[in-house]
Amino acid sequence: MTPKEFREHWLDGDNDTYYTYLAEDLIKFELKPETVDFLSVSGLPSQAAPFLAFERKIEPLPYHYPHVDNSFNNYILIGGDGAGDPIVINISNNDQVEWLNHENDFSYSFCNTSIKHFVEFLLIFRSFIQLLKTKGSNAFLSSEYSIEEYETLKASLKNVDSRAVEEGFWKTELDMLLINKDLKKS
Repeated sequence: MTPKEFREHWLDGDNDTYYTYLAEDLIKFELKPETVDFLSVSGLPSQAAPFLAFERKIEPLPYHYPHVDNSFNNYILIGGDGAGDPIVINISNNDQVEWLNHENDFSYSFCNTSIKHFVEFLLIFRSFIQLLKTKGSNAFLSSEYSIEEYETLKASLKNVDSRAVEEGFWKTELDMLLINKDLKKS
């Protein structure tokens, strides 16, 4: 998926606030050219499922968390999850997208291989939510999805970035879907 295609897919029928970033601002962080291209052409939505919010201005982690030392400058903050854990691009790890635990000294977990894979996951997860909305506005929160729908979601994600469904952020999200489904049964 190209950056332009992502932006068109995301904005199709969606009135959410959307952030784009200037290439010259991104280049100073030493991001890979394909990451700069993706963020400057496609940008990011202000928010996305599952409970993610994105930054209007992308900066190194210490800019947003002044108490961390400069060794965290290789983490470029793009957003965070609903628990306040940052989602970052790690420039020292091939621009991999990572999830940092702010309650555990910003220890990292894998999120996605690249920003391109990350945004494709956002689209797939949004499609899953839209499917559930056909069952009612609270279908996602009420875990009104079948195991088959869950397996289709997981297979779609795995097809894009298999490592992401096996560890880290997305594995945690997928595990929570199963846990919530099991809790609804009881």
